Amino acid sequence: MDFEHAAERFAKSNVPVVLCGADQWREVLSGANRAPHPPQVLVFDEHPSDREWRDAIAAGACYVDARHLNAPHLFSLLNHAWRVWNRI
Repeated sequence: MDFEHAAERFAKSNVPVVLCGADQWREVLSGANRAPHPPQVLVFDEHPSDREWRDAIAAGACYVDARHLNAPHLFSLLNHAWRVWNRI
């Protein structure tokens, strides 16, 4: 993934939610935070760790345990992230 290109995209358009894997969340969040209205960053991890969870939450991302993720749960997460981004 080209993080610089993504950061430029975030800055030029209103992207409400970004999904990423646990191995890239720091770079994605860094690029997202450069936007005038930063998107909500959802970090998906199939092998969650307490340390990564704490670090992601402290940095402003949403850490998602993806081991048992299903469609209704994903929809609920996306809806919540959009509402937070939109400040509803």
